[in-house]
Amino acid sequence: MEPLRQRLGHHDPFIVENGGAVFVPHGLFDFPLERMRTRSPYQVIELGLPYHMLREVLKQIEDDLETPLRGFGDLSVEAIMHVTGLPYADAILAKQREYDEPYLLQGPQLLIEEVCRQIVTRNPRWTKGGRLFHLMGQNDKGEAASVLLRCYHRQQRMSGQTEQIEMVGIGDSLNDATLLAMVDYPILVQKPDGSYDPDIHLTGMIRAAGGME
Repeated sequence: MEPLRQRLGHHDPFIVENGGAVFVPHGLFDFPLERMRTRSPYQVIELGLPYHMLREVLKQIEDDLETPLRGFGDLSVEAIMHVTGLPYADAILAKQREYDEPYLLQGPQLLIEEVCRQIVTRNPRWTKGGRLFHLMGQNDKGEAASVLLRCYHRQQRMSGQTEQIEMVGIGDSLNDATLLAMVDYPILVQKPDGSYDPDIHLTGMIRAAGGME
């Protein structure tokens, strides 16, 4: 995220790994943040489970079902490059997980459904992005965005500002659904093949041309 922010000239809060944490630059808000720990130069609101716990859950399911479940923790940098299309330097960074484990899941539909059921019975959640399934805690993008929005609203009240905050959300896959559902302007973009995710239906949703990488 940090190299991407540098390229964009982005200096505001950001959310990582399917809502696993909200990173807020020090000094942005004039009040202490809940569930926060300091990681210079940020205050971090952690919403997800630690990565090592997600890895343990994935391995438990793999053993119980006797089927290989390869997460990013199992893949080489070269394999991640192949799966994601990322260049080498970005694939190295993508492998450094904290709150979310992307994993490969192929096979018959019954197997996919059973893996998802096994995840839910252990209390974490799963979701699906454009290319990969994701194992995570009781967090999602929508919840993390709501936490950040509440911070902005509180800052407004403290400073006496009355401007309305409007939120735009952009996504293309199931793991974006909770974010799109809570914003004022949800925008669903096409996948690389030109299709739209068939599982996302929201009132007032804008369907935009152009795929996300």
